Amino acid sequence: MWTPDSENQVFDAVQTAKAQKTALTIVGHGTKKNYGRPSSGAQTLDLSGLSGIVDYQPAELMVTVKAGTPLAALNLELMSRGQHLVFEPADWGPVLGEEAGGATIGGIIAAAVSGPRRMKAGVARDHVLAVRSVSGLGIAFSCGGKVVKNVTGFDLPKLLTGSMGTLAAMTQLTLRVGPVPETEITVVYQGLDSQAATAILRDGISSPMEVSGAAYAPFPTAAVYLRLEGPVASVSDRAQALIREITTDAAQSMLEGEQSRELWRSIRDVRCFVGSNRPLWRLAVPPSRAAMMVSTIAQNLSCRTLYDRAGALVWLECDGDDPGESWVRTAASNVQGSATLFRAAPDLRTAIAPFHPEPPALGKLSETVKMAFDPLGILEPSRMVRGR
Repeated sequence: MWTPDSENQVFDAVQTAKAQKTALTIVGHGTKKNYGRPSSGAQTLDLSGLSGIVDYQPAELMVTVKAGTPLAALNLELMSRGQHLVFEPADWGPVLGEEAGGATIGGIIAAAVSGPRRMKAGVARDHVLAVRSVSGLGIAFSCGGKVVKNVTGFDLPKLLTGSMGTLAAMTQLTLRVGPVPETEITVVYQGLDSQAATAILRDGISSPMEVSGAAYAPFPTAAVYLRLEGPVASVSDRAQALIREITTDAAQSMLEGEQSRELWRSIRDVRCFVGSNRPLWRLAVPPSRAAMMVSTIAQNLSCRTLYDRAGALVWLECDGDDPGESWVRTAASNVQGSATLFRAAPDLRTAIAPFHPEPPALGKLSETVKMAFDPLGILEPSRMVRGR
């Protein structure tokens, strides 16, 4: 195991692995080691020693951190200045069978973890300004810049976001941050079936009330949640206007302040599926087709679901050990969506491709990119796609 505490040591580790043709597994605190295909690296490159804030400029809404910096520590520092990571990254550790609070910022960006605010604030890659990395060729490089508008050359930070360490070992990241909303209110509609719920989700996000979170939890009590954030007076007025605008016979209530924040932390971290080891799917679909897709799957597979992002993201947990790959993937593809086997036993994640199969043209492009960054397959081989 390599445990570098500087970028130079990361460079040396990758150079050594390249010379020895030794595949590397890249980890921070290991909270996502059970996500994707089981790692096949013969050695581990542990980046948790690269920790700390390098540069924080609150007035410029920008922070630079080392890749092994715990997300919890970064959040505390940002909160002390009334700021946060606007893309609301989740802590996936517990739902993947690991401890809470262990996620690192490098792991968050490597896995492209975005939360419920994605539909308003954008995805994780939209908030990455610059990255320092070491490629599988053993070349240290930096890309991007400490400004929002930087269009020189290829936008490599976006390419590295979500690459799961298969292209480069990230050592330092510069991220855009934003002010924490003054308050928030969540309007709750209870006792709805999936069709009625998705209609309210659709009406909520299409309203002019600037909804920043829209979720539907069918269990244990079916409820739709619509979040509003901002100044106190504005949020209160918008909540009342939203209630007037949405026509429904469902029982209504409101959660305010910390109650609302705790609810969305629970939705963000998928806590309703924590404590289970049953197969869990993460489905990205057109929101208007989410209920239809789930209904089709449920005809053949007993399951539980959580709708996030107004139905654009559906978490689906199987009631048994069978992940029902053919049913789930076919139903997702039929609505122009994709299905990721987010949690499953290692043997299942070896036998079944965890990530949705790529169309041939996109697969060829992905292979070309992998060859450009890591032609010897040193970094996380087969983590995302078998043989790549």
